[in-house]
Amino acid sequence: MKILKVIVILLLFATPLKAEGFHRFSAGLNTGYTTLLGGTPPWYTVENTYGLKFDTHLKNNWRLGIGFSKCKIYDDSSADNEFKFGSDDATRGRSWNGYDLSMFLDYRLMPYSSRFSVGAGFGGGISVWKISDADTDTTLKAIGERGETVDLAATEIILLSRLGAEYRIHPRFKLGLDLYANYLTGAGLEFDQVFEDDLSKWQIKVAANLTYMFGMGDGPGGWKSGRSREVIMQPVYETDKHVPQPQEIVIPVEKRADADGDGIPDFSDDCPETPSEAYGMVDLRGCPVDVDCDGVPDYLDNCPRNRLGALVDGYGCPTDGDNDGVPDGLDNCPDSDSGLAVDHNGCIDLSILEKPVILNIKYQSGSFEIDRATKEILNGIARILIKAPGVRTEINGYTDNIGTSEANKGLSQKRANRVRDYLVNMGVDKGRLTPVGRGEANFIASNDTREGRQKNRRVELVFFIQ
Repeated sequence: MKILKVIVILLLFATPLKAEGFHRFSAGLNTGYTTLLGGTPPWYTVENTYGLKFDTHLKNNWRLGIGFSKCKIYDDSSADNEFKFGSDDATRGRSWNGYDLSMFLDYRLMPYSSRFSVGAGFGGGISVWKISDADTDTTLKAIGERGETVDLAATEIILLSRLGAEYRIHPRFKLGLDLYANYLTGAGLEFDQVFEDDLSKWQIKVAANLTYMFGMGDGPGGWKSGRSREVIMQPVYETDKHVPQPQEIVIPVEKRADADGDGIPDFSDDCPETPSEAYGMVDLRGCPVDVDCDGVPDYLDNCPRNRLGALVDGYGCPTDGDNDGVPDGLDNCPDSDSGLAVDHNGCIDLSILEKPVILNIKYQSGSFEIDRATKEILNGIARILIKAPGVRTEINGYTDNIGTSEANKGLSQKRANRVRDYLVNMGVDKGRLTPVGRGEANFIASNDTREGRQKNRRVELVFFIQ
């Protein structure tokens, strides 16, 4: 693991070499952690693993490869789950020693020219393993299919699946992280069935890998033979037979140069002056890609995944003139009031007006003055109503049952009028506000208690959206 870290650091700080185009083959080293799942306690712990792999490009984004890995995993009598890291000598009982040889088929989701890529794969192979005593390293014994005593060792067929991501840190090197789930099928075991049922069925591995690419080609659609020339078979017509004959045309190595260092040879590069920092972010014709189509190429774009149609600044990040969270260019209401809730189109969200707003104003008995907390609520409502001129509001005032019905009706009208006047002072058109005194009506709590009467002394705002 330490050696892998040192190599990665040296590559990151080294001056990048000129890109040499498409590489057909790759070989890599990996190291990480693995464990066995299933079976019966004591559980195996998470231990180190390492390996290597070799793969070759097939067609489009498919690659075929072979891999080798090795690990030694201990069980631990003190482990209460299957994901304990490491074990102590005092609690170890067994060790599982395994060597895996596999063949796999991978599919990469991004094109070869992308600096970052994710992929998935599947395959199969064999696992050669044995279970030994942790102290003496002698192979343990088991019951065979015919009741005989046999070594607890086997060559078992496995099925594997992989998810991974990789990042090109150099024209010839990639750094990646893979997650493997290997299923131990049981094919190849020769133990008693009851004993086989107690064995682990899954091996999980997480590994970092460093990959070296080699073998020149001219891209996913073809193959380039040799390093000093390219041979093209071109038909030549003879005047007497008119039969096409192959002819070799040798292209000097100078014509395979990559002057702008973007990974695309000059003879295939439609954008030969692309800056070298665009390496890994160009298309197959050598031109910078712009995934979000905002006019700023990805290698200069600080926000490369904008919504299509958003206006951006010089760094590729969306502008938002009214600070409502909806980018300019997608904002149907670009002058909405900052701080108000908006919908996905950037316009005032009127859903909060679909239900009546109850103002539990702390009125003293017989009073119609608005308290400070209610004024703060009305300030927010006024801002919405000013921006939504199509909304009409009915202001209903209510009282408790203390006093005469006639007096309470007049008091509720004053309370509704006072709320209307406050909204008008905040800038709301008076013609859109209708105050109504309801008096002793529509009680929402009991009038037998002080708290209940306080709740009944209220004003309700009912909104009508046109």
